[in-house]
Amino acid sequence: TRVIEGTFGAEFQSSDVLTVQLSDNAERLTEPYGVFGNIDIPAGRYDFRNLSARYELGTQHALSGDINYEYGGFYGGTRQSIAISNGLTEPLPNFMVEPGISLNWVDIPQGQFVAKVLTGRFIYMFDPRTFVSALVQYNSDGGTMAINARLRWEYRPGSDLFVVYSDGRDMLGRGFPKLQNRALTIKLTRFFRV
Repeated sequence: TRVIEGTFGAEFQSSDVLTVQLSDNAERLTEPYGVFGNIDIPAGRYDFRNLSARYELGTQHALSGDINYEYGGFYGGTRQSIAISNGLTEPLPNFMVEPGISLNWVDIPQGQFVAKVLTGRFIYMFDPRTFVSALVQYNSDGGTMAINARLRWEYRPGSDLFVVYSDGRDMLGRGFPKLQNRALTIKLTRFFRV
């Protein structure tokens, strides 16, 4: 892999940041590379250029985060992507939502596809020492949805109780999404002074 990048950035008085980047890429694949479902990119050398722009919204906005756009070559074809990452909003006191989305339109000689990843993290803070959070993620590549929910309680300074529930499901089948994996983890830590 070889990447040459040129970057221009500007930080505004509002604390928002704009970044534009041009990259020249060279990849040599020694064996086929799977990119989506059953699409394989053959071994060989690939050269392509990409142009990307990112706008970072400062924390003074009701919704902060990064908005990204990228267009360019991709293994003998093209790729265009739009993503929202590091998002954060607080619709209610003590309740925060971190949305995220990534959409990739790919057109290569082996086929066309749209890869989507949708995420949402939800956090509720009961007090500075106790919170619950949940991360929900959908990935169109494997047609999977994953949920990870966590309770953290700091019952005394430096000592915590964690309860974590994870659930993975196959969204491609008919009917109710099929369970792929599930786990419940409980962790207790205790801080001792000697």
